[in-house]
This record gives sequence, structure tokens and C-alpha cells, in this order.
Amino acid sequence: MVDVICNEGKVPAYKYHAMRVACVSLETESQLVLRGWALLRLHMYDDDPSRALCERYNGNWLTEHRECEYISPQQCSLMGGEFSECESACRNDPTAEICTLQCVLVCSIEGNHFPEFGLTFSREGGIAGITQSISIDTQNNLIEVSGFNSKTLGPISTEDMQLLWNIISENQFFELDSVTYPPVEGSADYFTYTLDVVTSPKRNTITWTDTSENIPDSVKTISQHVESIVNQKECESTDGKWGIWSNYPFVSSTCNPPTSDVGKECADSSQCQSFCQAKEGSVIGTEDTGMCYGFELAICMQEVRNGFVDPEWCQ
Repeated sequence: MVDVICNEGKVPAYKYHAMRVACVSLETESQLVLRGWALLRLHMYDDDPSRALCERYNGNWLTEHRECEYISPQQCSLMGGEFSECESACRNDPTAEICTLQCVLVCSIEGNHFPEFGLTFSREGGIAGITQSISIDTQNNLIEVSGFNSKTLGPISTEDMQLLWNIISENQFFELDSVTYPPVEGSADYFTYTLDVVTSPKRNTITWTDTSENIPDSVKTISQHVESIVNQKECESTDGKWGIWSNYPFVSSTCNPPTSDVGKECADSSQCQSFCQAKEGSVIGTEDTGMCYGFELAICMQEVRNGFVDPEWCQ
């Protein structure tokens, strides 16, 4: 990956599959990461995303102690860490004979930094009068979906819980007024949404509709992420793969369902549920057969069409 220098106030956000980069604000970069556009870049050169983010923010990563030095409180929050503005330079070496008298900015990543909390996101109304509620229980690491197509999903990983709590905290949900945003006068067949988050001793509930005005963006961000977690768990429960399946920017993560004919010999993609994938090492233009691909979507694919190997394409 090439090094990119952006103008002041901007940072590079890397697109993994297409090797693309865009100079954006730190806030926008975090949103791109959450939406999946820049998420996989963390694993391109490092198996530890915390270290990757630390280096991305020009910090000094201490692997043994899982600390990132000299980054800002906001950057530490985006990493899910615990920030301290004045740590000793010798904090990890208590036997040091000489220690400089200075305050070191430290972001500690070790352990989990979110409290037990409960979250409920509900939706009701519309033309069909649908009612559905999503409840996330951090104590039992489960998602309960009630109403239409009720189910229990889980377990939720610690990383997903940490990320959800970071989003709630960063968007200052508990500092928002607990209000109901009414629908625009005269509107009909709209959905009513309620987002309720509780952690001792705090609780906040906000209600709005499809047609409500002046809804805080932070409320939409939290609710969209909750829906994304549910969609991902539903996808994984059917052996699908969750991720970005396009090289185009600003494309959201989606489910890539498995196919039932994976491994079947084929001479054209019309004989498969998805693609007739060429064998590894196939020569373009040669007559050959392939094997039916195991998923409905692909970012890049070399197909067999009409019995001949096609060039690889990417989307």
C-alpha cells in the first residue's frame, strides 16, 4: 500500500480490494470503516487491527503492553481504548534507574472497556402494520428479534459489543434529549421507530418516524449499526459471508448467500446458480470446464463461458 499525504485536517481511508484511497476527515474515515468500505485495510499488513490503527494514527505501538502512545483522545475512542493524558515514561519498567519527567499520552487497549448495557430498537406501522423489535443483551451476548420472523441470534463477539458501545458513546446518545419527534402533519403509512439504551444509572429513549424532521444524525447512526449487526448474524446463520462485494466506494456491507451446487462441473455459468469458475492456472481462451462457485456474489471472477476460459473480471 502506498503512503498518501493528505491536506491538513484530512486522513487517507484505504479501500482494500481496489487498492483505492480517499482523503477524508477523521469522522468520515470512522464512518467508512463502520460501513465496511475501509474495514479490511486493517488486515492488509498486520494481523492486529489495534496495532494497525495505532500506526495509522502515527502513534507508537507497544505490543507487549497493548498500548498506543501519542494519539488523541478521539483516536483512542475509535480504537475502543482507554485514554490517559499523563502516564509515566517508565510505567512499564518500575526498576528503571533513570526516568524522564514527562507526561506520556497513552491509549490502553487491553481488556474490554464497555459496561453491561441493554439496547432495544423497535419498528412498527407501515401499510401492513408490521411490528418488530430488536433487543441486544450484553450480559448473555444474544440478539432477540421479536414480532415478524422472531428469532434468537448470537453469540455476539466482544469486538462487536465494543464497537456498538463505542458508537453509542461517540454519538453522545445519553446527552441527547429524551423526546419523540412527531411525523409531518398529513403523512400516513409511516413507520415509528424507538431506540432505547440503558446502562446503570443512565437511560435514554428517543422515538421518531419516517417523516419526522430534525432527527439527530447520531440516532440514525446507532440504529443503522444495530440493523447491520442483525443482518450480519442472520447472514452467518445461513452460512453466508458478510462483507463488501464490490470495488465501488460507499457500498454497504451485504450478505453473500451460499449456493447449493458448489463444486459441480460446468462449461458455462448458465449451468450454475452463480458462476462457472475456471480452474486455478487456467489459460485464457483455452477450451476447458470449470466448477460451480460456492457463493452468489464475487468481487473478481474468472469464468468459463461456452466451454472456453474467459479473462478475469472485477466489479
